Amino acid sequence: MELRMFLLSFAGLSIWHLPRICKACNPDQIEFSGSRYIFCQNALDFYSAQSSCENLGMHVVNIESQEEQNFLVETIEDGDDPDRDYWIGLSAVTWLDGTRLTYDNFGSGSRVFNEGARCFRMIRRWNDDNCAERKRFLCEGEGGE
Repeated sequence: MELRMFLLSFAGLSIWHLPRICKACNPDQIEFSGSRYIFCQNALDFYSAQSSCENLGMHVVNIESQEEQNFLVETIEDGDDPDRDYWIGLSAVTWLDGTRLTYDNFGSGSRVFNEGARCFRMIRRWNDDNCAERKRFLCEGEGGE
């Protein structure tokens, strides 16, 4: 089943409809520093999370600064389950879009990773994990404030 975001128009009013796969996502996009974010509460494996974000015209979040990290952590901590971790768009120590790391927040303080774990998650720090694990995820798109 192909999933897409589509626009409903009734009497001149426009409403964006999120696809069912992201039904547990907060439908409100939160804007911060030139980007918009959706915090998806449904748990998916890393590659399904990546596809879900792409179907929304977004990508799994790239965290490029301490300020962005702080914003994400504060938003998660304000949520209903602040100790759940989320997939981030880091794989094999490069962002999925090919961008090099200019900022990192690895939990161990080093870049020594578990064998076979090439996907990354965050709560307050970043840690590698098995890509098949089901986790919540963060989608990011262009066009915020």
